Amino acid sequence: MKKPPFLGTKRIGLAMLVLAAYGAPAAAGDGDAFHPFVGLGYTHDDNLLRLPDGATLGGQRGDSMRQVVAGLLFDRTYSLQELYFQGKVTRVRFSHFDQLDYDGTDVTGRWKWQLGREWSGTLEGDYSQTLAPYTDFHSDERNLRTERRAFAEAMWRFDPSWRVRGALTQDKFTYDLAVQKFNDRTERLAEVGVDHLARSGNYAGLVVRRLKGEFPNKRVFGSSAIDEDFDQDELKARVSWRYSGLTQLDVLAGWAKRKHAVFTERDASGANGRVTLTYTPTGKTKLTAAAWREFAALESNVASYSLNKGASLAAAYQATGKTRVDASYSYEKRNYAARINSPVALDFSDSLKTASAGVNYAATRHVQLNLTAYRQSRSGSAALGLGSFKAKGVSCSANLQF
Repeated sequence: MKKPPFLGTKRIGLAMLVLAAYGAPAAAGDGDAFHPFVGLGYTHDDNLLRLPDGATLGGQRGDSMRQVVAGLLFDRTYSLQELYFQGKVTRVRFSHFDQLDYDGTDVTGRWKWQLGREWSGTLEGDYSQTLAPYTDFHSDERNLRTERRAFAEAMWRFDPSWRVRGALTQDKFTYDLAVQKFNDRTERLAEVGVDHLARSGNYAGLVVRRLKGEFPNKRVFGSSAIDEDFDQDELKARVSWRYSGLTQLDVLAGWAKRKHAVFTERDASGANGRVTLTYTPTGKTKLTAAAWREFAALESNVASYSLNKGASLAAAYQATGKTRVDASYSYEKRNYAARINSPVALDFSDSLKTASAGVNYAATRHVQLNLTAYRQSRSGSAALGLGSFKAKGVSCSANLQF
């Protein structure tokens, strides 16, 4: 069973771009289920804090950071039960903006259970503390974000061709920086659906979802304290279908309506979801394309969420038995929930473009080396005081799994 989509698309920041390079251990080996791992990494970014074009902080825009990772991976199947655990600690140090130095923690535990032929499901918990991205918030102060996530799912296959499914998810986000406390929030998702199952293992169905967001700290504009709480109702198709062994289609898309307790002009409804198509023409090449129209949380002083439309393309090529080349590109246009009354038409939107290319080399069964280059840009929104920026960087890493 695939892990459900995250509640609210995460902004693509420095952390996301470089964690792909050295945030995960080398591939698990055979035998013992316990696998300790360590890693070293180095990244240089020419606009670390995503400052608008031409702006600096103390005459500085770029910086380099060094990362040390240590952790433990456990992965084993006992009869029909699959158990997974990964815990790691990360030490990150910056060359210039050393006030951003931090020690991060990531823990994931998952139990994929099955009871007979009819009942199955997943219990999962995640904890993560890391530096929040600066894509939509400009500061040279350290802003640690802590995320706690709990997920429970149960499925009943009452007929060889049909099953019902229910799931509950809770995400809680908290921020260390005082001026970002209004982004503290808890998101609770309840969903129930029915799937038609094909003999091939493919499925297609419908799901009804209810998402509730609670913000304990009010966002202040002038003399007003804004209530950001919201309710979101969804009716979506849920599809996972493989054609001819080469093409995989995954869909969670349909209709959504988002409502707020106050400032109801922020309410929105319409098409909402994500479609992903994976094409594997050969054993060495894999292409993945995605398109989405989703509500997403924002970590900014301007708004708590945006309505995003985007598309992405990623390619992976296994050049040799030890070398894999990866490349990706994404474009996303973000429309903000504006609260500004103006007699003239204003553009409350911007766009993000992100591209990356890298090579991964498996030096041995337990050692992986990685080199990645990336570039990101934002068009900006003058109406909301968000300037355009460009950023590029390079990262390298080495990971050892025992």
